Amino acid sequence: MDLEIIVWILAAFIVAQGGLSLWFVRWVLWRNQQLTDLISWKHLNGKKLDILASRFKISVPKCDWCQSEDHKTADCTKKEFNISQLNIEPVKLVLEDD
Repeated sequence: MDLEIIVWILAAFIVAQGGLSLWFVRWVLWRNQQLTDLISWKHLNGKKLDILASRFKISVPKCDWCQSEDHKTADCTKKEFNISQLNIEPVKLVLEDD
């Protein structure tokens, strides 16, 4: 009786282990396919994304105390930053069909 229970538990363990192994392999293959699709999409649309990203760059003006060279860069973060100081360039989006 005890041997039969051990055999059933061992068989259930082997089936569960096999199922988990198959699921993991399937997940790895799915993930690799998604990464491949993402890389190919980036290769096709990378130039358009770079142009779009360059149009949204924001330049932050330097503060008065950053002009001197006798302080550390960490000192610049101590003063509160006023968002009205941002120089935001106007953005013109143009959609083009290739």
